[in-house]
Amino acid sequence: MDIETTLRSVAAAVQLQLDELYRRPGEPVPGSALDQEGLRNGAEIVNEYIQFGELELAFEHFLYMANEPDIPLSVAQFDAVETVGRRLSVAETKWKCLTIRSEP
Repeated sequence: MDIETTLRSVAAAVQLQLDELYRRPGEPVPGSALDQEGLRNGAEIVNEYIQFGELELAFEHFLYMANEPDIPLSVAQFDAVETVGRRLSVAETKWKCLTIRSEP
């Protein structure tokens, strides 16, 4: 899978989890992890960066989407993110801190 496809896929998966959090009753608490710009439409922002050839920015925004509200990734998603991070030569410290979902 190429970098663009992988980024779109993991961003879409994280966006689904974010959307679920935003569907909960009430607005996010001001100043909370969900009360941040670029999360409600994060996957769209990632896609825009990809369209403009800004893969590093797309990856950085994806990391923000997953890290800020601590969205857990599956092992397969994390592996895909690791591959992208390595191919883009992004420092491991930026993506190694992502939460991996414990799977049954």
